[in-house]
Amino acid sequence: MDTPIEAIYRAAKEEIPAEGDYLTRIAGSLQSAITTLDRQTAHAGEPALMTSMLRVGGDIYDVLHLAVRSLDNASLALIMTADDFVNTDDEARADYEKLSGDLKDAELPHHSTEELGDPEAPGYDVEHPMPMPPGSTHVDPSVDPVTPDQDSEARDAGEDPQPELPEAPGRDWE
Repeated sequence: MDTPIEAIYRAAKEEIPAEGDYLTRIAGSLQSAITTLDRQTAHAGEPALMTSMLRVGGDIYDVLHLAVRSLDNASLALIMTADDFVNTDDEARADYEKLSGDLKDAELPHHSTEELGDPEAPGYDVEHPMPMPPGSTHVDPSVDPVTPDQDSEARDAGEDPQPELPEAPGRDWE
């Protein structure tokens, strides 16, 4: 059975960081998915459904990011508390001396998650555009899409309702 000091150090250096690792992996997967969705949203002309999905994904990522930071802070607070007990209490000091080297020498927890920024902002990434099939055009997210009514009226009048779109920058698909 763990002594109280051993239990505190084990929680601070092993158990809580393991949960931080788990949340960091989830946050990384979510960040990758949001980045892909951001590009696809831009190519689709920033439809409301997709920008809403980006906002929800960004909010979830922010919560995960804060949770990871909170777990790291909780670990550090427990370590500082245990260290204080060891420095001020004879029984805690004796228990600490009996700890295995693996637990004593374990590194302090630190996880890294990047700030995601504003995922629902217009998201076409000029430096890393999504691959587009031959013959397709880049959708400029700053141009408002044509409404169904405008489309219908233009087609009835024999016009092309869509504005002329430029080719994707820097791409030669032929």
